[in-house]
Amino acid sequence: MTCKLYLYIFLFLSLPALAFDGADPFQAEDDDLNIGGDIFSDFNEDIESAQISEDERFYRYGRLFSIQFGVGVTTFTGNRGKAYNDRVPSMTLSYNYFQNFRNSFGLGVAYSKHTFFLGEGTQYRGFQQQSEVIGDVDVTMIRAFFHYRYY
Repeated sequence: MTCKLYLYIFLFLSLPALAFDGADPFQAEDDDLNIGGDIFSDFNEDIESAQISEDERFYRYGRLFSIQFGVGVTTFTGNRGKAYNDRVPSMTLSYNYFQNFRNSFGLGVAYSKHTFFLGEGTQYRGFQQQSEVIGDVDVTMIRAFFHYRYY
């Protein structure tokens, strides 16, 4: 039993030595010390053909557009958050157009309902003072938006 244990310990300790094959991993190679090269000729890539192949990949594998439908909650902060009571659900409908793999533009519409309570008499259209309490006031908010996404 102890012979097997010594064999396992020997194999475990000799694995790092077998991985390097006797070469120093920190030694600089000849190409690293070559100073006579030109950085513009060393990196020679045909950029136009790379852009064409990326466009071909996009039209073959990419999405051109997407439509999203969202349901959630719209809340407010600050004074408006203290005044408004949120009514669920808030709904969103938007359209995305993908220009390429990295850029996307979108248009959308968001809809939400809220209420707030008026417990005091208010001035109606700037003319007369109402003494009666109005109570809950329903507010419907429809917002159009534009977005840009970079992936």
